[in-house]
Amino acid sequence: MTPVFYLRFVLGLFVVVNLVVGCQSGPDAAYYAGRLCECSEDFSKAAVQLQAGTIDRATYDQLKAEQEACMGEDDPLQDLKDDPEALKAFKADFLQQLNEQCPNTARNLNF
Repeated sequence: MTPVFYLRFVLGLFVVVNLVVGCQSGPDAAYYAGRLCECSEDFSKAAVQLQAGTIDRATYDQLKAEQEACMGEDDPLQDLKDDPEALKAFKADFLQQLNEQCPNTARNLNF
């Protein structure tokens, strides 16, 4: 077997692997974790402050509404409700991504 054969084999394998990975359906846990991090930093602090009594309920409710508006209506869990294994994998990956991307927010939101 020639080096050209091996090169073609490796390139073909690379293309197949990328197609399989790219075609997997389902939500991207890293994307949703990043979005939660972006939208929830102030709200996560407010949850701690509300428990400590340093902010009032109206301020907390306002920050919660802003966080919900930032997150939008898209629910990745809804897409996976009929596939328990994919749902379990998404949740595990999401929690890992959340703890990597914004550990303080994750901790404040009790993740």
